[in-house]
Amino acid sequence: MTGPVPLDIDGTSHEYCDLGSNKLEVRFKFDWDEVSKMIERQQPDVLWINQPELAAGFRSILCSLGSDAQLLTYIHYLPIQQVAEGKVEVDPSLNNGQLGLPILLAVLGSLNVSDKVLVQSQFALQTLLQALEAFRIPYDEKKLHLLPPPFDPFMMANGENGKPPEKSILYNHRLYKHYGTEFFLEVIRMMEDRKDVRFMVADLLASRNGSRKKLGQGYVEYYRSILSSSPNVSFANNKTRAEYKQAIDRCRIGLAAHRKMAVWSMSAVDCLGMGVPVIAPNFASYPEFVPANLLYNSIDEFKEIANTLLESDKSWTLASEDSKSKIRSLSPSSITERLLKVVE
Repeated sequence: MTGPVPLDIDGTSHEYCDLGSNKLEVRFKFDWDEVSKMIERQQPDVLWINQPELAAGFRSILCSLGSDAQLLTYIHYLPIQQVAEGKVEVDPSLNNGQLGLPILLAVLGSLNVSDKVLVQSQFALQTLLQALEAFRIPYDEKKLHLLPPPFDPFMMANGENGKPPEKSILYNHRLYKHYGTEFFLEVIRMMEDRKDVRFMVADLLASRNGSRKKLGQGYVEYYRSILSSSPNVSFANNKTRAEYKQAIDRCRIGLAAHRKMAVWSMSAVDCLGMGVPVIAPNFASYPEFVPANLLYNSIDEFKEIANTLLESDKSWTLASEDSKSKIRSLSPSSITERLLKVVE
């Protein structure tokens, strides 16, 4: 594996690689000489890249070296706001200096230079196909493979959950506008009269360097300011994975981000694995991994589900077990088996 930090996983080795420190640098930074040397040293059979914008660069090096390694590209993020009536709206969070379209076209173009392409969900797959059709980009659908991320075993509950937690609701997502933070604020306002209910905000990536702040659009700090002034909102101390797990364990309900382009949500999966029911909008990828009775189509449906889980211990216990059961198929071993079949 290459990257700035080694991972403590049996059977792996690590080479340091500076991947960049902000959302644009990681998409455009590419050291031809260093990558060429690394590939020559490692002689891979499969080259897995997580940044599809760089796929053409990696393919160019493989061609230059005469390597027959498979190029496996994982599209972890689709820079699309929506696809409607055959037209694609680019992700505004990546549109600094009108870079949104070039970034999107590089992602779509990765299908042509990759041997296999992975996406997380059926929703991601359909959105990707719609975008390719909208731009009339030729592609080979046989290259596309559906492979959801595995759950983190550390974030799985051990055995049955005990007594339901106190009436705390967790929001464990980035405070970006396009992640639907406005809906979260609406929920807080809607439940202001519930003095017994508290909200906890946990963002594992809350701290941002100066470079990332310059590229942001000010919404994160704006939303943090609003939330900090709310008497029933607190921020979790979750600088480590263990602290983050404790924050989830203290909450009775998790809220999925109200994000129309959610191709997946590891934050929601973390809660489900811990047996914390996640209330999610009935769109995007959520119906693929959230229990159906926790999906809402309106603010009224949301309120009904939330009140049921808050007031009925029996309903909460059933939802907790359903939540854990829903993601059992996402174990690391089962996802690894599916991956190996893709690269055979």
